[in-house]
Formats: sequence, structure tokens, C-alpha cells
Amino acid sequence: MNIAIVGGAGVRAPMLIGALAKRAAELNIEKVSVLDIDPRKRRILLTMVRHQLETLGYPVVLKDCETPQEAFADADYVITTIRPGFEAGRVLDERVAVNLGVIGQETTGPGGFAFAGRSIPAILEYARIFFSINPKGWIINFTNPAGLVTQALHKAGYSRAVGICDSADNASHHVVDHLKVPQESVISRVYGLNHLSWTDSVMVDGRNVLPELLANDDFLRKAQPYFAPEEVRRRGSFLNEYLYYYYHTEETVKALQTEEKLRGELVQELNEELLNTLETLVDKGDHTEALDFYFEYNRRRIGSYMDYARTEDRYIPKDEEEGYAGVALSFIQAILGEMESRVVLSVPQNNALDFLQPEDVAEISCTVSAEGIRTVTPGPVPAANRELITAVKAYERAAVDAILERSIAGGVEALLANPLVPDRDTAKKLMDGYLEAHQQYYTDWK
Repeated sequence: MNIAIVGGAGVRAPMLIGALAKRAAELNIEKVSVLDIDPRKRRILLTMVRHQLETLGYPVVLKDCETPQEAFADADYVITTIRPGFEAGRVLDERVAVNLGVIGQETTGPGGFAFAGRSIPAILEYARIFFSINPKGWIINFTNPAGLVTQALHKAGYSRAVGICDSADNASHHVVDHLKVPQESVISRVYGLNHLSWTDSVMVDGRNVLPELLANDDFLRKAQPYFAPEEVRRRGSFLNEYLYYYYHTEETVKALQTEEKLRGELVQELNEELLNTLETLVDKGDHTEALDFYFEYNRRRIGSYMDYARTEDRYIPKDEEEGYAGVALSFIQAILGEMESRVVLSVPQNNALDFLQPEDVAEISCTVSAEGIRTVTPGPVPAANRELITAVKAYERAAVDAILERSIAGGVEALLANPLVPDRDTAKKLMDGYLEAHQQYYTDWK
């Protein structure tokens, strides 16, 4: 099996490729082809990865490719993890929104619309090239906003595409860590949209352990650090951390407006510091020290996420450390297997949520095997959750249509439909702000 990674020299490259290599024998992975447009990152991070593979004795060929055609030539799976506009684009996405008193988060907020305006056209072009070479292959999309991008892929007719996210199944990771049970004994049931999901059941050896864990304050403080234990219990499910933006919108805006640096600005600064240090170490030939520095630095960076919303340190279960690489590998292993496996994916929900359209992409538990993908119907969905999912999905449909049609008016309507945008005047100012901030990406919008 050969895997291509688009955006494969990003700062997560050592984690992603390392995870692929660890399971190479299990999945018969022979080659990983990397496509990335940043020559500096390719030189630094791929040098580190090669050392990582050699030191650990993983027999995987790592190929640095110049074109999509070269990367996709013999690829069975393509993992997409790109950031058009780089970190500077994220900074603009967030800052335009926060300056207007709106959450600018790069997936759930209006910043996600601006990001999708750049990422969807790029991903669709990669999909066109890949499926022209291998129509029976799969695209595994991690490019944000993952739900919108995957919705666009399916709307464009690319049915062999799934979206993945490393926060979708956090409940099962925390249950494994808390109860000290094997991952394979835990089966969670997740439903919603990307970064807007709930886990309503966690089965361990046939018993739903979620009710007793929701009653355990110690577990909740560690596993749900963005919410008070009584709030989680009141809502009756394990909450995706991004729900904080919808449940605590006003206090989030106030916190962001008083932050010295927004998350995008901080990440831009931290990533540059990281690359500078790694470059020095790699140029000196200190590859082992570079890898040690990288993994410790990356863990601290991940742990600092949404620090303004937490009273507890963010705890990362060991099973969660593979991140989206673990989700991608779980999907590949499942789709190749004869036995069904449970994986949380962004896919067309196919009536598992009867209040959405069948073709709507949802983030939902799926049973996956060589026979295909089947979505799992959740338990009764509370009215408040139904209303929020319905509203955000209406925004996502409108956003995809506006981006595919390159429509400024459509963009305003999509932003207005986002529950985090208060009114039409703000939606218009957001659209104008993004048109000005990202002129090179909106040249053909009318």
C-alpha cells in the first residue's frame, strides 16, 4: 500500500508519518509520498522524519514529490492536510472577525468560512487529479474546516472521500485512559457536525459507562476542562470542546478581545520559533535532539489550546497523541478488513439524523469494513442539539454553494446563517473584510 500526504511537511509531519511507519507492517505500507509547497519545511521536517524512520528501523520509503501527479502516481490513499494562506491567513481570518466583535475561530466561526474559501478550491483540484489517476482510491481529508471541505468534495461528486478530526472521539480516549481498558473494548456513539458533536454513549464490554462517568467530577474536570461538571451533566452527553463557542459565545468574545494575541497569532509565532530551532539543530546534524525538542514542544503547544476557557490544565490521553494520523489509520484498517470496525468520520449521514438531508455531511460514528461505510443512528437527539445542528448545517450548505459559485452575495447570506454572526450588517462587513484581506483568493468572486 502507498499513501500520499498533501501538505505533508507541515509541523505535524513527524507525528503523522511516524504513526504511519509504526503501523507499516500491520497495514503493509511500503511508501509515503509527500507533497508540500514550502521548501523550507520540507528540508527541515522531512530530514527529521527520515532520521526518525532510520533510527526506529521502519522499512518505509519516504518520497519527496514536486507535483501532485508524481505524489499520486501509485497512491491508494491521499491524506489532505493543507493550509492555503499559511499561518498568516489564519491570523487575518481571526482578526477580521474579532475586530467586529465576532468569534473568528478557523473552523466554527466566520474565520472558517474565509478558510474554506481558500481550502475548498485547492482540495477539489487535488481530488480531480487523484481520482483521474486512481478512481478506486480514497481521499482522507483533514484540511479545515473539515466538515465544509468534505461537504464540498461530495457535492462535487467525489464519493470516495471522508473527513477526519482528532477531536471527534475524545470521549473514548478519555474512557480508555480513565478506566485503564483496551481501546478495542470501547465503542463510542458520536453524532453532530465537525466541531459540533456530542457523544451519547460509551460502551465498555457491552455496558454503557457514560452515565457513571458524567457523575464523576474528577473525570469531568480532566476530560471536559472547558465546561463545569454540572453543565456537562445537564446536557447529558460528552461534549466536543468546540461547543464552548456556541454555549459561551459572549464570554468568549470578551476574552478574545482582551487577549494580547489571538490563537492564530500565537501559533504563527510559536511555529516560526519551532522551525528556527529545528533548522539550527538539523543543520548541525543533531537530528535526535531535534526530534526530542519537536515532540515536547508540540505537546506543550497542543496543551495550551483555548487556555482562556479553562480552569484546569488540558490533559491529553496517551491514546490521543497519534491525533488525526490514528483516525486515518483506523479508517484504512477498517475499510480493508472483513470485520466491521467503529470509526468517527465526516460522511453523508444517510438518514442517521432524520432532521437533515441524507446527503448532508455529518460527523458521526460509522461501522466500516470492506463492504463500505454505514452511519450509526444515535439515541434520541435533544431538541436543543437538533436546532443547533440544523442551523449550522444550513450555514454549511450556504457556505459551500457560495464558495463553489464564487458569489459575494452568497457569502454574505452564508455568514448571516452562521449562528455566531449576529446580523446582516456584521455579515456584510465580514465578507468585505475577507475580500480585502485575501484579495489573491477572491479575484474571480462576483
